[in-house]
Amino acid sequence: MPVPGFQVRRASRADASDLAQLAACTFRDTYFLMSDPVEVEDYIRTNFTPQLLEEQIADDSASFMLGSIAHRFIGYAHVRLSVAPKCVAGPDPIELSRLYLEQAFHGQGYGSALVRAAFREARARNCQTLWLNVYSENIKARAFYTAMGFVEIGARDFLFGGRYYNDPVMSRAIPPDG
Repeated sequence: MPVPGFQVRRASRADASDLAQLAACTFRDTYFLMSDPVEVEDYIRTNFTPQLLEEQIADDSASFMLGSIAHRFIGYAHVRLSVAPKCVAGPDPIELSRLYLEQAFHGQGYGSALVRAAFREARARNCQTLWLNVYSENIKARAFYTAMGFVEIGARDFLFGGRYYNDPVMSRAIPPDG
């Protein structure tokens, strides 16, 4: 179901700077209290530069969907064709690489709208399975994905702050349009 006033569109290369600011803000808000703040800032400096995001936006194997209210970006989803871990058994998988939303907008349907946008993008790419990694300590995100129909199917290592974390992998079939 649509969220009034919320618009979702694919990012263009011109959005890279705004996306970098949004990505840094939402990542910081999500993990600052769960992780070492220095490691959070190092991750942001490494992964959310406008140049890197512009390259990722230009990559034909991936798409960023930007969510906005009154022309202000408040969240985004990033889907990409990637090598799925062996635990992903569903056909034609695509990864939901990132899904972030400003904290002030949590619990209002915007996150669900971004997941639906990811489903639309996955269907447009003829994919049938959406999978993701989620930080094991991010209980709120895990509950959200479970409510969206994702099921924990395994785990995969994620390098953060010089350490590997064995984080859950979740998956679900992409629903038919509508």
